[in-house]
Parts: sequence; structure tokens; C-alpha cells
Amino acid sequence: MRNLLFLLGLMALTVGASAQVQSSFSSPSQVSANDTSSNSVVSKTASRPATATADIRTQPYDPLVDLPPLPHNQVSLIGGIVINVDKVLNRITIQPFGSKQDMRLAFDIRSQIKQDGEPATARDIRPGERVYIDSILDGSRLFAKSISIHTLGASGIAYGQVLGYDAGSRTLSLMDELSDKVVHFRLSPATVMHNGSGTCSPADLKPGSLVSVDFGPQQGIVVAREISLLAETGTAFLFLGKITFVDLARKLIAIENQSDGKTYEIHLASIAPDVIQDLHQETEVSVWAVFDGTQYTARSVTPTALSQPSAP
Repeated sequence: MRNLLFLLGLMALTVGASAQVQSSFSSPSQVSANDTSSNSVVSKTASRPATATADIRTQPYDPLVDLPPLPHNQVSLIGGIVINVDKVLNRITIQPFGSKQDMRLAFDIRSQIKQDGEPATARDIRPGERVYIDSILDGSRLFAKSISIHTLGASGIAYGQVLGYDAGSRTLSLMDELSDKVVHFRLSPATVMHNGSGTCSPADLKPGSLVSVDFGPQQGIVVAREISLLAETGTAFLFLGKITFVDLARKLIAIENQSDGKTYEIHLASIAPDVIQDLHQETEVSVWAVFDGTQYTARSVTPTALSQPSAP
């Protein structure tokens, strides 16, 4: 009897334990629901890196590896002659056309560089070459947004002093004022030549004369399309305008000439000291000066309030 009761009690305990174990597991439907919930959580967690990646891709640059975008400031076009290129500090120094002062600009991989319209690099920029630069103000520095290199095969305008003219080869040799280098131009039958309001011929291209040359490429050579004879040695010129600079020690003044809007340096070695003492900036004057092949030397200086002087 005791054995029978012991067996019945053991069976009851086994059935209860089995029920507890079975109740601790979920049904298939519950497991599926839980798995779905769990996957939902995982999906949300995994979606965060994807969203972050999308955010990074929409940024204009990667601040860890890229340079920042250039500011949208006003762009100014500057043309000039290359003086120096520092490829270590990424700086280019030019002498702007019509200026005696050098200008320094920064550049980097964001700068677009072209040579005669074709893609180029900073290694293609050499001293003495003509360049046109789209510049912007980037903070406190002047930055070259684009650099266009124009070789001698490209079009342009040269200004300087005639060194000689070879009638046999029809070649004009010129000391370019901006680059301070000798350049050569071929004259063609179509080359137009001016001397003031009149015309002139290649025979007038005498050493020492000042000329401007509009040139361009033609069949692989540089051809002068138009030549303007600005001054011949021994020619007298009348300058009318305002004095912009006075150097009494050097007996030198600068005049902004009314007829062409250009500024000319005129030496006063032949002018009496009492006349020079009365010359000041902003004074309107008329000056007769002779070009001697290197400079203009005044023969007379008269304030325009007085009567205009006759040619000396």
C-alpha cells in the first residue's frame, strides 16, 4: 500500500513538472510574433547607420578629407604676366596688365587650370606667360578660382619698345614691357598699321619706337594682326591732364592724359626749378614732351588755366 501511494505521488509530481515546462515555451504563433517584434527592433537599429550614411552623402564635402567649398563671393577677372609660381605654398604671383605692382593669389586643387582652352595643371604655369584669373576673396586672401594660361600661340596684345624689324622675314622684335622679355611677331600682308589717326608702314618700325601689337596664331606662327605706333624717337607730344604724382627729388611727374585715359611719367630735367616748385598733385597742366627712345622729357609745362603753349 505504501508503495502504491509512493508511485501515485511520483506520477503527480512528474505531470506537474511537465505542465510547467510546457507552459514556459511559447506557441508557434507567439514565437512568430516575438520574432517579428525582435526583427523590427533590429531593423530600426540597423537603419540608423544607413540614415547617417545618407546624410553624409548629401553633405557638400567630407570635412575629414575634403577642402571646404569656395565662398560665393563676387568674381573679378585679372589678366597679367606670371612672375613666380610657388608649388609648395600654392601661390602664384603676377604683374597685372597696366600695373607696376605685383599681385599674389592662392590656388589649390579646387582651382580650374587650362592652357589655351585645354585642361592643365599648376606645373604648366611658367614665369613670363600670360594668364587670366577669375579671382575671389576667400577670407582675407585672394584666391584663384580659375587660371587660363595663354601661350604665345594664343591671341593677345603686347606693348613695348621696338628692338628691330627684319624686312626679309617680315619679323618684328619687341621688348615686351610687361614680361620684360623679347618677343617676335610675323607681319602678314593683312597686318594693319596705325600711327595716331593715320597709317604707317613697316619702314616706320624703328628701334626705340613704342608700339602695341594685337597678335594671334596663324598656321603655327604668331602673326601681328594690328600694330599701333605710339611714339617714335624724337617725336614731340602734347599731354593734357591732371598731375597724379610729383617727385621733386627726381624731377618727375605723372600725368593722367585726357585724350587716351592713360598715365604717363614725364621727366622735368629741362624745366626751370621755380616752375617745378609750383607743380602739385591734382594740378591741371599741359606739357610738351619729347620721346627720346626710353622716356618722355618735358620741354614746357604750363597750368591749363593759362594759355596753351605752342610746340617748342
